[in-house]
Amino acid sequence: MSLPKPPLISQQSLQIVTQINNYLTTAQLSGKCVATSNLRDMWEQASQGNNSALVYVCWSGDSPRGPSAISRWTHRVDREWAILVKRGRGFYSTRGDSLNQTKGNEIPFYDIVEGVRDSMRQILSISEEGLVEFNNIRPWQLGNTVLDAYLMTFTTSNDMPTITSTPQNQTQVVNT
Repeated sequence: MSLPKPPLISQQSLQIVTQINNYLTTAQLSGKCVATSNLRDMWEQASQGNNSALVYVCWSGDSPRGPSAISRWTHRVDREWAILVKRGRGFYSTRGDSLNQTKGNEIPFYDIVEGVRDSMRQILSISEEGLVEFNNIRPWQLGNTVLDAYLMTFTTSNDMPTITSTPQNQTQVVNT
């Protein structure tokens, strides 16, 4: 699969946020998905108390695809995405019950994490290679502090615009 033109990072971020918000609505979950500017911003927003399902999306950088002898000519990168899924545990006699059991009208938190993961994997139009690559899910921790949240990472394969060998919009300096 080849995309008609390389998508901008902002377009991809908006598409991911929209996809996850659609999942949250379809699953009848209260909560929302928002973009964050970096992992610290993600941490600060997630640290605020809330019992709704909250999902944060952060572009965490690009890495060249393959060794430089190849990537220099292919202009392809692996674009890395971090997605944090958070929901408060609620007040239950056994705190872990809300992870794997329906409590009140809340579905198990693990089901929400899986739903967000699978929703991301279904996006077909943001990666040159068709599918978004799922990398991992881990409990979220920053330093020594742990939140009731899971961080998942994904990679999209994207082409950067080709740079021509003819300077464009540059002023040449001539030594005299």
